[in-house]
Amino acid sequence: MACIAMIGMFCGVSTNVLADATTIGVDQTYSLATITNGTETIEVPVVQETIRPRSVDGAVTSKSTVWIPDMTEESLEQNKNLVGQIKQRMSGIAPRDMGIINFPDNNFITFTSTIVYNVQYYNNTFRMYDIISFRLDREIHTMAPYDSVHNATAQANQIGTIGDPADGGKLMEQSKEFGEIQYGTTYTTPSEWLPVWPPDYGGPRVGVVYNIPIDYSAQSGLSDYTLRQLHEVV
Repeated sequence: MACIAMIGMFCGVSTNVLADATTIGVDQTYSLATITNGTETIEVPVVQETIRPRSVDGAVTSKSTVWIPDMTEESLEQNKNLVGQIKQRMSGIAPRDMGIINFPDNNFITFTSTIVYNVQYYNNTFRMYDIISFRLDREIHTMAPYDSVHNATAQANQIGTIGDPADGGKLMEQSKEFGEIQYGTTYTTPSEWLPVWPPDYGGPRVGVVYNIPIDYSAQSGLSDYTLRQLHEVV
């Protein structure tokens, strides 16, 4: 059953997992997304790692992984526990430095988006983003009865303000539909796109949006779900 997708991204909780003294810093952030079959939504965990240079400007690599349970009783319980840990961190009840969350090796599908983008500063104040490339990878850690595993569709958005956001100059056309994409393949954005400062209003953000069908076999008795994964630059 084809379904309308939803994404529910909460404020992330960041844990520094690596700090190279000379070259890079790596931050890991936990948040939540939702999958839906049109009538039911399930919260699922998201882990985002951002690898950034020590210099003010430069290329940043961001990886965002969404963990999708295979809908068995065991995986749904695992998913509930993972979501609970993330919510506890978000609430401020748990210490923010309590370390990384351990994810199970089985009963899940993971979708990992990798975005490479340049960062520069306007007037040493406003952080400007310029997406270079993106890729979506999939790993299946389950024997669940899927009918087929479909490719995702992708849309890259680099919409925002040029220079000082107070000047009112905005780029609204820097958006590209890539249609169906192949897992493990790197795609590049148009070279003529200009760096932007993300807008404060609602609407397209700087990043990539994926629509990912999750198709169970009819014999399984499970509904089909769809994940709409937003991977936003930070």
